[in-house]
Amino acid sequence: MGGPNTFLANGYHYEKAMFWVDKCAELAKKNNKKIALEIHNGSLIETIESADGFIKDINRENVGLIHDAGNMYITDTDYGG
Repeated sequence: MGGPNTFLANGYHYEKAMFWVDKCAELAKKNNKKIALEIHNGSLIETIESADGFIKDINRENVGLIHDAGNMYITDTDYGG
């Protein structure tokens, strides 16, 4: 999904990302598909909190997360380990 890092992001970064992910989700829904966003270092969803907030805000049943403990380790955030 791209950056900047969660700790550098402003509201408009999330608004822009949600706009485009919503467009993708709508197209995916028409084709009975799902969108999977990877929790990744250097992105808007690099922590559990930022990823959870994004998913709740986007509020699409066909948009979910890929848990990536390796990238979360690099980010130095809790990865459930």
